[in-house]
Amino acid sequence: MVQGQAVIDASQVALARIGGDIDANRQAVHRIAAAASAQRLEAEALAQQVESVTAAAEENAAVAEQVSALAEEQTASMTNVAASSERLAAVAGRLTEYMRRFTLDQAAPR
Repeated sequence: MVQGQAVIDASQVALARIGGDIDANRQAVHRIAAAASAQRLEAEALAQQVESVTAAAEENAAVAEQVSALAEEQTASMTNVAASSERLAAVAGRLTEYMRRFTLDQAAPR
């Protein structure tokens, strides 16, 4: 009987330790689940931030393309202005030559 009581007492102690270990494991599982949930929320927030950065980069690329196109148009316009100026200068040169052919009589009444 004494031997049976010792086995029962040892079993109670072992079961108490097992119960404590189960509680500790349950708490650890809850902490892990909470940490996983927090990590998931942070990953979702990071994904949203990456999407925002991607959208901003795409918008910047579109604006850069527009600026490039406008610069090309401006260059073409400046080329046209330069060509027109050259033609105008040529016309002015011809007019000057034509004007030299005429002589004005300073003494003639007006």
